[in-house]
Amino acid sequence: DGVDIHTAKDPYRSFVYTSFQELATNLSHRRVALLAKKSGNTHLAKM
Repeated sequence: DGVDIHTAKDPYRSFVYTSFQELATNLSHRRVALLAKKSGNTHLAKM
């Protein structure tokens, strides 16, 4: 797919990368939900 996360196929580095990626994704989704709720779109905020 053309994506190289520079972990050199090291399982530990891959675990660390995915842990931070999951945290970043969670934070992003929570912020979008907060903005949706503030704008009155409760259905979008719950998605």
